[in-house]
Amino acid sequence: MTERQKLAPEIEAIWEARLSPEELARRVDAALAEKEEIERQIELIDWFLRRYPTAKDRLAYARRKYAEWTRPLVVR
Repeated sequence: MTERQKLAPEIEAIWEARLSPEELARRVDAALAEKEEIERQIELIDWFLRRYPTAKDRLAYARRKYAEWTRPLVVR
């Protein structure tokens, strides 16, 4: 068995620290929320690739949006 790499004392303190049940729950909830956000982003990417399946389609979309975003604002 190989010996564990020595950590800096401040890092080892973090590694060895016990978490309260509340802190553990907070960290698990944060990780799950992040996972849900990642899954949502993947769904959006999948939709975009289905909607604009070719590079030509995606470039046309980007050009339309760029023209829209850079159009001068007309105040009436």
